[in-house]
Amino acid sequence: METRAGYIAVGSAVLILLAAAIGFVLWMAKFDSDAEYKRYWMYFTGSVTGLKTGSTVSYRGISVGEVLDLRIDPVNAERVRATVEILASTPVKTSTVASLEMQGLTGGAMILLSGSSEGDPPLAKDPADDYPVIATAPSQLERLFEGAPALVEEINLLVRQASLLLNPDNRHAIASTLQNLAAISSDLKATTPALQALVASAGSTVARIDRLAADSEGDIRATLTATANTIRTAEVTLAEAQRTFAAFTEAAGGINTTTDTLNAMLQENRRPLRDFTHVTLYDMNAFIAELRELTVSMRRVANELGRDPAGFLFGNQQKGYEAR
Repeated sequence: METRAGYIAVGSAVLILLAAAIGFVLWMAKFDSDAEYKRYWMYFTGSVTGLKTGSTVSYRGISVGEVLDLRIDPVNAERVRATVEILASTPVKTSTVASLEMQGLTGGAMILLSGSSEGDPPLAKDPADDYPVIATAPSQLERLFEGAPALVEEINLLVRQASLLLNPDNRHAIASTLQNLAAISSDLKATTPALQALVASAGSTVARIDRLAADSEGDIRATLTATANTIRTAEVTLAEAQRTFAAFTEAAGGINTTTDTLNAMLQENRRPLRDFTHVTLYDMNAFIAELRELTVSMRRVANELGRDPAGFLFGNQQKGYEAR
């Protein structure tokens, strides 16, 4: 009787747990049915390996929907069209971008939404499409796969160059170099005492140089002071030379102005100067010639007047004796 009572208690507990589980599932189903979803299209031009119906759609790491359908685009066979269902509360904007990402190292592919800005308008449906289209971008893994062939080619080139570098001749040369380095190291080890003595001698030499520098510090300071004075004098001379050059420049400007004025005067008086050189100078030459003749005549008259004034004025009154 007691054993039967225990079976009844265990059975009752199992029935109660089963009823609670069924109630929880029904409640979750009702909660899920109350949620509002929106459908979108996405077009992928690359491979969608790992993506399948039921794959997760995530927004900033939060699951917001799933993939409902995957098929080749009936309009363009070079791309794949994915139909997704996303919670209506998810901020899908015109700047939202979808990309394929891997769920861990061994997990399947998922769709990651990113790039939604607060000020962007919500994504609207094109009249030619059944659902709004979310733009897509290559994933990091896809970009890595796209760059993998070039990376492999670079690695192969590096391996070939390393093979050429490590040919038998170069390996023999490297071995000889290592042997020479070992011999040099042995020689250095043997000459270590001499090097130590040389270092000690160099230390004493440096000390003597320090003392010499301390002794000659005063002379150096005086020389530097004289040099500084010379530099200041040179600066003063240079300043005076600059002022003189400025004066020369100003004078040159005045000369240029005067030259321009003279050129303007010559342009204005070109015709009078031509008349003066062709007519007036000719008349002046004739006048000077006549004046020269007049001067000669006056000099002759003066000489006659000085030699015999009476004869010049009254004529010769004396008559000579006429011989028969």
